[in-house]
Amino acid sequence: GPLGSMAFLAQLGALADDLVSAIVGIPEDQTTQRDACRDFVLRSLRHHNFGRTNQFEVQDRLNGLEERFSIVGRDALADALRTRLDALEPHQNQFTPELLHLLLELADQ
Repeated sequence: GPLGSMAFLAQLGALADDLVSAIVGIPEDQTTQRDACRDFVLRSLRHHNFGRTNQFEVQDRLNGLEERFSIVGRDALADALRTRLDALEPHQNQFTPELLHLLLELADQ
């Protein structure tokens, strides 16, 4: 019913806030930027068709990102990305490709 969907939307909003805090790290007093990121996350979730993410495409995009950082002289950034991807390797589960895909979509914005 409507109450159930209101509770779901509130929970989704709270999760979007947590995601923005964890990934973007915008201080809480910069509400305009935080709200813009939060709205983007919610819009992305609403318009996502939730088909299976192609894990090989995600891996190719991450490798391309690492390569692009190196080409433009951001070797420290490329190394940091590789270090974190290597650290993630033993902890992957069925949701990892979807989460990495969402992060890539956020990075493109």
